[in-house]
Amino acid sequence: MTTTLPTPQSKNTQPVQTVEYVSNLPHGVIPCALAASVLSLSAIAGFVYLRYGNFNSTQIPLQTESVQGSNLVGENISFYRAPNSLYNIEFEISQNGQSTPILLNNVDLRLMIPQIPASIRGNQALTQWFLTEREFNRQRVIFSAGSPEIYLPDGFMGYSSEEISIAVTNNCLGAGYWELAVFAETSEGKQKIYQGYFDFPKGAYSRLVSELNGVSYWDHAPSMEAWPGFNFYSGMPFDLDAIRTAKRRYLVDAQDLKHENILATNEQISKAKLMVVNQPLETIETWEDLQQTNPKFQSFVPPGIYNPNKLWKTDYSQISHLQSATAKTIESPLANEELLELELTLKSQSGKLRKFIVSGVDWHQIPQVSTDQYDRGIYIPIGFAPPFTDNYEQLKQNPPHKSPLFSVMLDGYNLAMNYRKDIGINGLVMHRDIQNPHKLHFYFMSYERITLVSHYVLDLTQWVLMEHPEPEAMSAVKTFDYTPSMALSQVDLNQKVYTQLDQAWQTNPQFKQRLTYRIFVDSQGVITGYLPSSNEAQDWVDNTPLSDMSRASEFDDRGVDSFRVVFTPRGGIEVSPWWGWDSQE
Repeated sequence: MTTTLPTPQSKNTQPVQTVEYVSNLPHGVIPCALAASVLSLSAIAGFVYLRYGNFNSTQIPLQTESVQGSNLVGENISFYRAPNSLYNIEFEISQNGQSTPILLNNVDLRLMIPQIPASIRGNQALTQWFLTEREFNRQRVIFSAGSPEIYLPDGFMGYSSEEISIAVTNNCLGAGYWELAVFAETSEGKQKIYQGYFDFPKGAYSRLVSELNGVSYWDHAPSMEAWPGFNFYSGMPFDLDAIRTAKRRYLVDAQDLKHENILATNEQISKAKLMVVNQPLETIETWEDLQQTNPKFQSFVPPGIYNPNKLWKTDYSQISHLQSATAKTIESPLANEELLELELTLKSQSGKLRKFIVSGVDWHQIPQVSTDQYDRGIYIPIGFAPPFTDNYEQLKQNPPHKSPLFSVMLDGYNLAMNYRKDIGINGLVMHRDIQNPHKLHFYFMSYERITLVSHYVLDLTQWVLMEHPEPEAMSAVKTFDYTPSMALSQVDLNQKVYTQLDQAWQTNPQFKQRLTYRIFVDSQGVITGYLPSSNEAQDWVDNTPLSDMSRASEFDDRGVDSFRVVFTPRGGIEVSPWWGWDSQE
């Protein structure tokens, strides 16, 4: 049987050659199959066109949310290209049927579109991770009252441009979900008078992302839009050395204040109603209480609202125990000066290691405030993103893609974790102690910043005195001076550690990979405890000389020094000072 498919013709085109399909199947089978295929392809093409075919960024409908005390209604918002790669943003607000245009002139929209640092371009894995983290972390940009960008017709609700501030938000829901808010700021305070949402056209948005990053948007659409099955690159090897260079490493005294009362102010107080627990909130007093409760939260869903019928789960047992902390001095291609990197090693209730790293911290920019003002500290998303809320003038001075600051949660194998879903955290807070500027307060924030989850205090005195010395302080601190006698003492300790382990190892190695441990010793070189640096090291400890020695429950003052010890599958032992090495390999 021969079936001929007709092709469309027009007066301005040549006839297209017909295609013949030959089949021995029963009559009607091929046309049905072909029709189904054509319909399927047509449906896909139609879906793609509807979703990504709109490159027009004008007259985008606004979806208005009810605001108490205001009857303003949003009509549409438009983005017009202006000179110097800037945009003019115009939106129309109506009241009682009368429409008023409001403008934001000469806005650098690039500052609100995901853009990766130039230093990681060409690294596919990190490009994917950085773009996705940027897209799924909220960025709210405030145009302050009186900003030169704001143009407001006289008489708008009785306000002048000096009394109106505007917030434009690229929400944390995936590509295209944006938000708009207008506030009146008078001597009586600040009041929201309009709230609305809009979908940035995917075609226009994808073009901006591609232009800014030199990549195909299609390669990143599944992650930037969180297609079904996407898991935020959980299990991806994370190459820290491709982002920054570690120079020097210091042990840090770290304290988990899990038995102290939970702190809450401003945003956390206002969002407390979004937390769902199986017991009265007033019975949850300490950080440990909260972590053991594993609260659920109302999910943040499109267009930008909380859904009480869709709850977000948590598992804070993943970060139950703080094991140790270190401070590193690093170099970043995005900074002219050396910066701080903090590493917290945590352990889950089931004994699995987790490592949280926040890198690219400018020590001098960390505010010194009291704990009841923690929200005045560094208050940022986990991952790669600018602050949750930023002033446009500050944003221009600190473009996100030029920031060396990022953070990541890794498992015991140095693989990225989906901290949003696997744990239920989404942000961090850091500030220096109000009394002791060398101490750093560190907090994890929950999903959607609804509550703080933990409170740690890190004593960075040694790092500060060595990396940012002040003459007066250094003259009073002699213990950190590097002298030949100290070097000789450490050499002696190193040898004593090796001798103890060599004499104690009586079994043949059964493991197939190198096992790394952190060994604590006293002033006489006697081993007082150890910490495994990986799950394999923990699993095979009984096949090493450490089997009869005590495992450290957390980093404390059990030793005057610590060493990196590696047992090899061939029975070799490598001992070296702990500083200068990552705690996990």
